[in-house]
Amino acid sequence: MAGIAVGTYWILKSILQIPIGNYLDRNHGEKDDFYFMIIGSMLGSITFLGFIFAREPWHLYALQALLACGMALAIPSWGGIFTRHMDKGREGFTWSLESSSIGIGAGIAGIAGGMIAKYVGFTPLFIMMSVGGVLASLFLLLIKNQLVPRGKVEKSYPRKQHLFSV
Repeated sequence: MAGIAVGTYWILKSILQIPIGNYLDRNHGEKDDFYFMIIGSMLGSITFLGFIFAREPWHLYALQALLACGMALAIPSWGGIFTRHMDKGREGFTWSLESSSIGIGAGIAGIAGGMIAKYVGFTPLFIMMSVGGVLASLFLLLIKNQLVPRGKVEKSYPRKQHLFSV
């Protein structure tokens, strides 16, 4: 059952994000990316509340499909915005920081989530995951003023000094 649920998520997300990414690329400017990112993140976040009420295998599959839809909206839009705001000539390093940050965060969250599930239970864990995800989605509103307007997407950003510059 777990394998089918995981497969449902990855296959559906992978299929859906291709046309979504294509759509976002055709509509230049970052407002559409931004709203897709917030809507997708919110959808993914509230999905975790559904796991509290899941009683049948199909509930789990449906929730994984809903999570896949949310992530299919959020991931290409985040990638587009992130890519347009990185320093030219530092793309590999910038992507490594992004990937490492997510990996370290996921590792810490996995350890903490396992401990919470063991000592407090899954219901509080799913509530915390949902609330944390919604709050993180709302924090995205802080970058709204840094969006690139329509027609200015190809703007070259000045190179910034970095802590890890070589």
